[in-house]
Amino acid sequence: MSDSENPAADAVTAETIGTALVKRRKQLAIGMSEAAERIAMSRTTYSSYERDRQRPSVDVFPVLAEFLNVTTDELLALYGATSIAVIRPSLERFLATPKEQPRATTNADVIALGSSYSARTEPTVITDAVSKSAKVLSDDKKPKPKKKKKKGKHAKG
Repeated sequence: MSDSENPAADAVTAETIGTALVKRRKQLAIGMSEAAERIAMSRTTYSSYERDRQRPSVDVFPVLAEFLNVTTDELLALYGATSIAVIRPSLERFLATPKEQPRATTNADVIALGSSYSARTEPTVITDAVSKSAKVLSDDKKPKPKKKKKKGKHAKG
């Protein structure tokens, strides 16, 4: 059996869960609705997985792995690749931002940048992004000063 006839080989060589789902669905010559039905989920949810707009929860892994004819370990590798594919555009925009401009404005940006890695990125840029991420996160966790309670009309004392 050649790799093109082996659904597991196609799924493992796919770039993301979405591309693996598209390849498998086309191998089976079925539509999105039927694929969603086989996996026991709504067509909308299935479609969002296929387009890599949403990543499946761990609860869905066994049924997705069965549909794709892969192990859950292989599906986990696809999940990682999907996560990287989703955050890559943000990381590339971040790396294209001149150094004198602020790069991360929200905790989501910081987390995405700090947990991402691109083989094309210079290590110093990654180190810089991670250290800035840690500072922003630590600033967010600093305790806020407690407000003093005002005594009301009926307060004793």
